[in-house]
Amino acid sequence: MVNKDDFDNGAHAAALPAVPFTALRRRMLALVYEGILLFGVVFIAAYLFSALTQFKGNPASPLRFGFQFTIFAAIGWYFVWCWRHSGQTLPMKTWKFRLAPAAGNHLTATRCWARYSLAWLGPLCALAGYRGVVFLADYGTARFSLAALTLVLPLFVLNFAWALIDRDRQFLHDRLAGTRLVNA
Repeated sequence: MVNKDDFDNGAHAAALPAVPFTALRRRMLALVYEGILLFGVVFIAAYLFSALTQFKGNPASPLRFGFQFTIFAAIGWYFVWCWRHSGQTLPMKTWKFRLAPAAGNHLTATRCWARYSLAWLGPLCALAGYRGVVFLADYGTARFSLAALTLVLPLFVLNFAWALIDRDRQFLHDRLAGTRLVNA
């Protein structure tokens, strides 16, 4: 008989029996905690950008893309710095798991940036899909479409839903970046 906890912890993975994989439930709860902490990171980055450039949030402003890049880079810097120094962010420490390379001895900055960038794969595909559905349905750009959102929701959760079918229960961005989440 297969024990559900063994399956969640990745004990079935013959390749890495010494380091069991982290349960999906714990990783998802850590994501909620991570979102709370990211509020502070985004707030500080947005405040500094706005104060230094006098950007007021106008979508027609030429500074809009600079603002978006600044937020993307600030969040990326937070994750990459934490992963490179200890393999963990605060929520990962709380839930007792860490990031490790799938093969090799240490996490490189390139691998960490690749993981961070690949984590945006699902949301960016969903955004492009939403824009495509809204364009094809002739809604224009100012109208919200719940139907379009429902159609692209699977793309949004693609990176995380991948863990349900992955043999090691790893997220898609971990699989592509050559990293894995393991118990600390």
